[in-house]
Order: sequence, then structure tokens, then C-alpha cells
Amino acid sequence: FPYLREGQLSRIRSAVVNRESLAKIAQQLSLEKHCFLGNCLKGNQLPTSVLANLYEAIVGAVYLDQGYEKAREFVLSHLAPEIEKKKDLQNTNDYKSKLQILCQRLFGTTPSYQVLKAEGPDHNKTFTVGVLIQGKLLGTGEGKSKKKAEQKAAQKSLEQIETGSLFEEKRKKESSRSSSFWQKLKKIFKLG
Repeated sequence: FPYLREGQLSRIRSAVVNRESLAKIAQQLSLEKHCFLGNCLKGNQLPTSVLANLYEAIVGAVYLDQGYEKAREFVLSHLAPEIEKKKDLQNTNDYKSKLQILCQRLFGTTPSYQVLKAEGPDHNKTFTVGVLIQGKLLGTGEGKSKKKAEQKAAQKSLEQIETGSLFEEKRKKESSRSSSFWQKLKKIFKLG
């Protein structure tokens, strides 16, 4: 899709290349029937993470054995229908990509994500993740996985930027000092 912009390609990639879609392909190929499993996984429905990893391992094996072109053919034989379905995807719930595009446009930099807290037993952790832009905490989010927490943090950050509530909060904290970072955001979104 040479006519698409980089941001559009990123959204398509994240909608197609993810744990759920790769696990679905692994199930269609019945990969779980051809692998050796530990006792804890035998006889159980395999988690999507394991199924996705199985597919990725097969792609890696094809690449190592047959080279790039054969690996590309293999991947496209499974993902091309999904790519076609998603190519017109505009309203994705991939908040991380949306925030990244916005930050690159405004500041020429990408946001970073930091785990602020991890609570609970190993099998049932809840993560709190913060979004940092130019070293400043923009928003936080919680989730049962780091990826879900990152998505929620990015979503909250975008909502704060769009509603202007972020600026009000920062204005109170910084009162007399004006930060060029926040001034730039205010100007772009035509806020107070």
C-alpha cells in the first residue's frame, strides 16, 4: 500500500499482527497438535499467547530454513485476507498508535511507557503504567497485562489532550511558569 501514510500502515499492522489474530491462524493450522507441551498445558485449551508464539516460531523457522522471500510468502498466505479487511480501518481502538502519531507530529518524539506499579500474585497481576512524553507524565492506566495498561494510559492521555483537562491541571501546578510543551499542545488544540 505505497499510497498509505505511515500512521495508517501502523494502524493496519497493529490490527493484523497481534496475539489474537496470530492465535487464530495457529488454531486454523492446528499447530498445537504438532508441538510438545509440558504437563500443565496438556489437555487444556492453549492460551492465545502460546498459540501466537507457535505461529511466530513457525515463521522464524521458515525464514531460517528458506529465507526472507519464502517467509514473506508464508506470512502473506495467512495474513493477506486480514490485511485486506483492515486496510480501510480508520477508527481503531489502538490508542497507543494514535498517541504516537500525535506526539510525532507535535514534538518529533514518541511517548514512552513505564510500569509504575505491579500488584497481585504472579498469575493475576494488575499493572499501572504511565505515559511519558519528553520526560513528563501525561497519563496513567491499569490493566491485567502491560499492553492493556499501556492502551488505557494512552487512551486517557488522548482524552485529556482533547478535552483540555490536562492543561487546566498543569496550569494549576505550574501557575506562573509556562512550559513550551504544554503551550504547544494548547495551541494545536485551540484550548484556553
